[in-house]
Amino acid sequence: MNRKTKVQELEGTTNSKTEPKPKSSVKRTPRVTKTSKPIKETVETSLNLSKENLKKNIVELKDAAADVSKTTAKTVKKVSESAKKTITKTSDDLAKAVKTNISNIIGFDKKLYIEYYGKKVSEDELVERFKLEWTKSHKLSEIKDLKVYYKIEEDTAYYLVNDEETLSIKII
Repeated sequence: MNRKTKVQELEGTTNSKTEPKPKSSVKRTPRVTKTSKPIKETVETSLNLSKENLKKNIVELKDAAADVSKTTAKTVKKVSESAKKTITKTSDDLAKAVKTNISNIIGFDKKLYIEYYGKKVSEDELVERFKLEWTKSHKLSEIKDLKVYYKIEEDTAYYLVNDEETLSIKII
C-alpha cells in the first residue's frame, strides 16, 4: 500500500513537479501507545487476585473438610453407640441363657438327711452348728471351702475348713 501524507497529497495537487523521495531501507518500529497502568502493575494485580482467590478456596476447602469430619464423627459415634447397645443386649441375652441352662442342670432342690438308730440329722443342721461354733473364734468370711464328715458310730461331725483347719462337734 502506498500511503501519502497530507503534505504529499497537497504537493501533488500543485503544478510543481517534485521527484518522489526514495524509500529508506530502515524499517520503522510500530508506535507503542501508553497504557494507563504499566505491565508490571497489571501482572502484580492479577497475581494478587489469584492469591486471594486461592486463599479463599483453601479456606472454603478447610471448612468443607471440617464439616465432613464432623459429619463422619457423628455417624461413627451413632454407629458405635448402636453397636454397643447391640453387643450389650446380646451379651445380656447370652448371660441369661447360660444362667437358665445352668439352673436347669443343677437347679433342683437337695436336702441331705442321715438317719440312724432312731435319730435324724440334716445337712442344714450340721452346717448351722458349725457356723455357731466357728464364729466364736473366727469370721465366716475366712471360709472359702468347707468339707463335712459325719461319723455315725461316734455321733460326731468333723469339719475341714480351707483344707487346713479342723473342727469337730458332738451331735446329740
